Amino acid sequence: MRHLILKTLRRLFASTHDEEQLRVSEQRLRLLADSARDVVWTMSPLGVLTYVSPAVEVLRGVTPEQAKLQSIDETLTPESRDAVLHYFAEVGTAVQQGKAPPQFRGDLEYWRNDGSCFWTEVLAFPVMSASGVLLEILGVTRDISQRRQYEDSLREARQMAEKSNAAKTEFLAHISHEIRTPMSAILASTELVLSTSLTAQQRTLLQKSKSAGRLLRGIINDILDLSKLEHGKLVLQHAPLDVNEVLQQVGDLVSDSCARKGLHYSAVIAPGVVTQRRGDAQRLTQALLNLVGNAVKFTERGHVRVTVSGCEGDVPGERLRFEVQDTGAGLSPELQAKVFEGFVQGDNEQTRFHGGTGLGLSICKSLAQLMSGDVGVLSQEGEGSTFWFTVQLPLAPEGLRMPSEDVPAAVMPRLAQALHVLLVEDNVSMRDVLQQLLALAGARVDTAENGAEAVQRVNATPYDLVLMDMQMPVLGGLEATQIIRQNSAHQDLPIVALTAGGFNEDRERFFAAGVNDYLMKPFEYKDLIAALERNLPSRVVTCSAGASHPPTP
Repeated sequence: MRHLILKTLRRLFASTHDEEQLRVSEQRLRLLADSARDVVWTMSPLGVLTYVSPAVEVLRGVTPEQAKLQSIDETLTPESRDAVLHYFAEVGTAVQQGKAPPQFRGDLEYWRNDGSCFWTEVLAFPVMSASGVLLEILGVTRDISQRRQYEDSLREARQMAEKSNAAKTEFLAHISHEIRTPMSAILASTELVLSTSLTAQQRTLLQKSKSAGRLLRGIINDILDLSKLEHGKLVLQHAPLDVNEVLQQVGDLVSDSCARKGLHYSAVIAPGVVTQRRGDAQRLTQALLNLVGNAVKFTERGHVRVTVSGCEGDVPGERLRFEVQDTGAGLSPELQAKVFEGFVQGDNEQTRFHGGTGLGLSICKSLAQLMSGDVGVLSQEGEGSTFWFTVQLPLAPEGLRMPSEDVPAAVMPRLAQALHVLLVEDNVSMRDVLQQLLALAGARVDTAENGAEAVQRVNATPYDLVLMDMQMPVLGGLEATQIIRQNSAHQDLPIVALTAGGFNEDRERFFAAGVNDYLMKPFEYKDLIAALERNLPSRVVTCSAGASHPPTP
């Protein structure tokens, strides 16, 4: 409507100087302006209102005559007044320079007659004579109070959501630390016992304990991953992987559950599928385990079958399809439509019996999409289900060997050169177990309980490397690292953060403070050795425990 008014007004002002035509044009202008819901106004080159339409009474609570007599300070709030005066100055400058003066479009805050203020949107344009003289400024003002209130509500809701997300992130970080630290002690203690002489039964039981610990670690990671995925902060790795190893690992993790329920579990790779790929093995395993674990949980008899096949994609041969078919209870059409949403579970007795958070399928969907794929389900109630996801996994270079996940106790790597390591950890159990693991590797270890003690020890003793927990009393690892780096003598000292936080921004803060590397709790023996190798490549060469022995520290 406003654009129609302005277009009409422009046409009227562009008419000839014939007095009769001008009189008719003015009558048409008044008729159009008087009937408009928006306020139409004209202003002389001196800034005096010469016409204000009747709509101003509804908008501001003043008559047109009163509006024309009010000063700019009585009309506009200070900030809006300054914006208008700035526009008038631009118009004056343009006219003096013989240029076309600019139009105005913006939000201005007006005063009402009762002293309250409200927001409007104002459109204004200068009316020029044929000789380039400014005749007047023509404008239209519209009340946008409701729009501004809506925008303010959205802004407040966004701020509340951001505060809520920040509180959730802080809570998850705290819970992560409280769970991951004792979990680290459990897994590390298990590895220490596995490195000793054991009976076959003892070793089997401890391996099961280790697998269960890894599974619990995966659940903790799921909770953190949900937050990362919601914020778009989960970063995929691009490393060599073997699909066979992924299937083997998933099978190992669900084998006991299948045996207890009498389920037949199988995994098949279709002929012609290349298993040597590049991608994130951990996330691929996580996505597949979520589907397989769900199938095992809700299948009481029959089988769970995994099939891996190729499918069409952007690059031939790179896209794989993983299907998990079960003989469970099946899903209703209503549940199929929302089963990949977060916290969704079937509302039936079986679901209540088995429990669960309802996060697994939602995380699987997000991970598949992150790997340029998708998810879906085919199911009928009483006839089982087939869940599937696709992922884009580039082929790995030929002949590239994939890393092995577990190292047998007989060939647990040890350092071929003794190192002097400072271990900084406030948790007594974690500190004791890590000290034993480092000693098993052949390192000489000093310990500190907090960052303040660590700073003192580093200043007094030359160390090859520092393992620094980040969250400690008295002085945290981040602050201790910053203090250590202030001493020029310690600029090249490798500092490896031990962290229970799972967020990328945490790691960025660590690196900014001067940390060289990090280990995410709970980590395993092989991860510890790998960190030593990464940070001291010229000093650290590992050898198997059975092949050679490190020098005595």
